[in-house]
Amino acid sequence: MKNAVRNRMMIAAGIAGLCLLVLISIISPPAVADLPIAGLFSLLIAFALAFGIRLPGGAASLMLMTVTAAYLILGKVAAGWAVYFAAILQGISRHFHLPGTLDENPINRMQLLTVTSFNAFIHVTSIIIGGYVYELFGGNLPLTYINGRIFVALIALYLSYGLMNYLLIGAYLLTKGKPVFQAYVKSLPSILLYEATPLLFSPLMVLVYTQLGFQYFVLFALAYVLVTLFVYNLAMTSRRLERRVHELDSLQALGRILESSLDVEVILNAIYEQVRQLMPAEDFYVALYDDERDEVTFPLAYLAGELVTWRSRRAGQGLTEYVLRTKSPLLIRNHMAENYAKLAVDHIGRESACWLGVPIIAGDDILGVIAVQSPDTTDVYDTSHQEILSTIAAQAAIAIQNVRLYERTDEALVRRVQELDSVLRTTRDGVILLDLDWFVLTANRAIAEYLGVAQGDLLRQPISELVINDKVLLEHFQYSRDQLHLDCELLLSGKADQAQQAVVTGPKNTNLERTLTPVYGNDKNVIGWLLVFRDLTEEIALTRLREDLMSMLVHDLRSPLTIVIGSLALLKELTDEAGAEEIHKLLSIAGKSSNRILTMVNQLLDISKLESGAVPLTLAAVDPFELMYEVLVRFESMASSAGLTLTIDMDDKTVPHIVVDLQLISRVLHNFVDNAIKHTPDGGTIRLFAQYRESGGSREVVMGVEDTGSGIPASMLSFIFDKFSQIPDNEGRRSGTGLGLPFCKLAVEAHQGRIWVESTIAAGST
Repeated sequence: MKNAVRNRMMIAAGIAGLCLLVLISIISPPAVADLPIAGLFSLLIAFALAFGIRLPGGAASLMLMTVTAAYLILGKVAAGWAVYFAAILQGISRHFHLPGTLDENPINRMQLLTVTSFNAFIHVTSIIIGGYVYELFGGNLPLTYINGRIFVALIALYLSYGLMNYLLIGAYLLTKGKPVFQAYVKSLPSILLYEATPLLFSPLMVLVYTQLGFQYFVLFALAYVLVTLFVYNLAMTSRRLERRVHELDSLQALGRILESSLDVEVILNAIYEQVRQLMPAEDFYVALYDDERDEVTFPLAYLAGELVTWRSRRAGQGLTEYVLRTKSPLLIRNHMAENYAKLAVDHIGRESACWLGVPIIAGDDILGVIAVQSPDTTDVYDTSHQEILSTIAAQAAIAIQNVRLYERTDEALVRRVQELDSVLRTTRDGVILLDLDWFVLTANRAIAEYLGVAQGDLLRQPISELVINDKVLLEHFQYSRDQLHLDCELLLSGKADQAQQAVVTGPKNTNLERTLTPVYGNDKNVIGWLLVFRDLTEEIALTRLREDLMSMLVHDLRSPLTIVIGSLALLKELTDEAGAEEIHKLLSIAGKSSNRILTMVNQLLDISKLESGAVPLTLAAVDPFELMYEVLVRFESMASSAGLTLTIDMDDKTVPHIVVDLQLISRVLHNFVDNAIKHTPDGGTIRLFAQYRESGGSREVVMGVEDTGSGIPASMLSFIFDKFSQIPDNEGRRSGTGLGLPFCKLAVEAHQGRIWVESTIAAGST
């Protein structure tokens, strides 16, 4: 329920209670002789209200005993007026902060009027209803004796008055929210214990007056006051002790959080949570001061219990800056405008009725301010709040100072790491820096790319337990923990060279030179280990290429040349001895061998030109069917002699003409079909196909050759287009040079096209 609506309802209830009193006073006017005792009861009731015991969900007092005693002496009307004026007196005492009300939560005038009105309504209504019930059960007024009937009537009075009283209080608290009502219900047993027990003395209080007279009643009232004060002071002492214990517990909890965190946000939120438990902190903020820029920032601020964001500002003349300048706490309990003028400060931000701010000081440095304020209620905070908030600020100062020192150290470390990272980025070698416990301190981008992970995934973990892609990192480089430790011991002992080197197979089938070296500190002692992985894949590939080329020159070129030379020598010897048929046969052999050499040389030259981009493309529109048909005709007799079937698969209606260099693309298909014939067993089928595809706005024609041969191993698919690459243990009808497919790849890529191979072992390739 909104505050304004609730306030109007409470004030209306107070007025209704007053009207009810006036009405019954007209019907049954109180006796003038009862005014002294009624006035004394009014003071006693107000005293009971002021010096009650504060509980977590409400308050307990001797009011029930006192009000029922007033009724049993004065009756409904006079007792009702005594209760009504007692509520007003208690409201006045709260307004002027008289003794006995200092532990009350301060409230503004509207709240005071609301509470006072509803207090009057509650107790007036309750005692009037309780009185009617008492009379209904045959109780007599004033009470002068007790018998069985009177005892039953008293029980009915206590039950009806108490029930009505607690129900109305519960209804009022329910309008303030479910948590407040639940706290009241939770504390109700304690309230009942404190308020119901003294009801046994209510008849005694009445009989003292009716049997012994006013003078003895005054003495009883003095004893009542003394007992109330004693119990009140005892409760206050206990409450202060509990509060102090709670404060110490909160400070210890806060200290543990501040010691365990270097995150400013976590620290400030922990401070707010502890402050909120110790004092009203609906409006709360932490201001941090930057003396170099003369700026005030607000990393944490709450208004009306809601987290808000405040912009930074230049240090001005506000209350926050006053605390920063004086380095002293500032408590303004009321009269804010007068205090602004007195302190010569400006009003900045939200209006407040009570303000408390304490400095955050570390040594001689002022770090900031912690402040709480009440927007509409004066005297919310006192010196006890100032003391506890100053203690919290002292803890916060140490934590914030530690964070700033850590940030400065961290920034310096980050700069050094960035410098090191810049150096590491410039090298293509993979680098891992380990500490003496073999934890990864640094790993550069190259090593992360080798492994296919983010650099951050490698840091601050023991290298022997770091798992990448279901495999320990060291195993990716053919290393083990025991071997690493042994190598480190050898280097430390001086029994080995300053570097341990080995060439290993790394991730993605790369060839890496693995080097382990010690890292020395300024004192020339070993402070860590450096693992460097140099990629030798290209070097080894070039070496193998040279070896393959030499092997090809020695074997593939030498053999045909030998045949040519031998054939020509025999031709010379047989010129005079043999007939034309033998001469023609030898010349044919020499010609074929020479042509094979020429083909290999031409392929090498073509590949070299394509790699250098020196081959100009003669583009023209070509019908894919005619292109495939020409290749089919060229190989038809060869395929037929091998028992193979050549087919063409193409939909003339959907496949458009293509713009290509006819000679190059014809050679590509020629090589494809030639390879298929080599590796397809007798009775197999070779299919030439062309398809038209549209995908994602792109249009393309896919041409290919599909055979039913032995297939290509998966491990060879990524190398099939490399120069001199041949499938081991794959015997075809005849051997190749390993240059056909590399030529195809370069020719297709020269047209901005794509080339790939798909294969299944024993099922064929495409």
